[in-house]
Amino acid sequence: MTKVNGILFPGGNGDYLETGDHVFKSAITENDAGNFYPIWGTCLGFENLAIFASDSGSPLSYLESTNQSLLLDFLVDPTTTKMFADLADPEYFHEEAMTYNHHSFGLALEEFTTDAGLGGMFTATSLSTDVITGDTFVATFESPKYPFFGTMFHPEKVLTMYNEEHVNHSWASVHYSRYFADRFIELARENTNTCGDFEACQALLIDNYEIIVTDTYYGNVYAF
Repeated sequence: MTKVNGILFPGGNGDYLETGDHVFKSAITENDAGNFYPIWGTCLGFENLAIFASDSGSPLSYLESTNQSLLLDFLVDPTTTKMFADLADPEYFHEEAMTYNHHSFGLALEEFTTDAGLGGMFTATSLSTDVITGDTFVATFESPKYPFFGTMFHPEKVLTMYNEEHVNHSWASVHYSRYFADRFIELARENTNTCGDFEACQALLIDNYEIIVTDTYYGNVYAF
């Protein structure tokens, strides 16, 4: 963690709860010590962040959305949030269904009131409602105290996944989805950690590993 400028908890499959919880607590320690250290969680990463913060063990419930691009319904003025602060017109998320969701579990809004740990760490900033199941779940949250953020949806799949018809690939959708990556990198640039000199950094890059091109839901996969 001393060699990178931020942490992404990814979506998809995998079990990194124990390691992730250690990283989460370490990032809190770093920030408390004055070292600005951002975390972003996407889908499974969003769920894991909620679990790490929770007093109940797991605040998740069965809230399904399968292959759906959905609207955001903001719970607060998005221009006052850290996540959406740099976006010129965040309300457009409520006009065009652009956020791609693919999950079985999610966070109900009431968990932020009933779970003191979750509510003390994160503020829910928007909701989405699946157009088929009718399930409503928290779509975005952020921490008022730490540079920690989460999206239940997958911004990256709008940019990379073209074998699923329910992904909205309009130019606006691409633009707005790309924003999240740029925002996280902007925050990471506030961290002053370094991996070392050029040679040391090159040895640590994921690009050193094999990329397997698949025709499945997962697209291009690094094998390491």
